[in-house]
Amino acid sequence: MRFGIAVAVGLAGALLCGPAMAAERTVPQSEAALRYSFSPIVKRVSPAVVNVYASRVVQQRASPFMDDPFFRRFFGGEMNNAPRKRVQQSLGSGVIVDASGIVVTNYHVIANADEVKVALSDKRELRGRGRPEGRADGSGGAAAQG
Repeated sequence: MRFGIAVAVGLAGALLCGPAMAAERTVPQSEAALRYSFSPIVKRVSPAVVNVYASRVVQQRASPFMDDPFFRRFFGGEMNNAPRKRVQQSLGSGVIVDASGIVVTNYHVIANADEVKVALSDKRELRGRGRPEGRADGSGGAAAQG
């Protein structure tokens, strides 16, 4: 995942900084210079990196032990074992790739989500719509639009 983000950030940086950075191109002479050579690009594209929060409501049985006669006798057969709802949450990162607000993230982050939120680097949170694009095995990407 880090590799994907690094590639996306690098591509975004190349697109945003291409002509402007062409005059400043030099080969770094040391490891420290190499590390700092990416600083202007990272500074420019880091606002495009976002947190993606997704949630969905799932049904969960109260206790699987209540199917066993011993536990039913020990704890009482009257115990309510009806399914109950709980909120399942997932968290991932993404990159804004379009001015209209399209965010690219991993498929498993927003798959089957009831609600998707995107948190920007300036602390704003936006509600999004998920549109997973991937395969049944969970590989592939996904897009959310704020």
